[in-house]
Amino acid sequence: MPNIDPELANKAVRFLRAIMWRALGYLFYQVLRSQCDGLSKKTRHVYWFPWFIY
Repeated sequence: MPNIDPELANKAVRFLRAIMWRALGYLFYQVLRSQCDGLSKKTRHVYWFPWFIY
């Protein structure tokens, strides 16, 4: 798409990279939560971890 403003394209790329890193943290949280739930261990980190990634 040759008619895209370079500044807008740069902002879009930065936004998508931020979303990508946030998704990685969220997936790590889900794996950790599922692992603790499967082992029937409710620990404090399961409750405070989602606030840490935001």
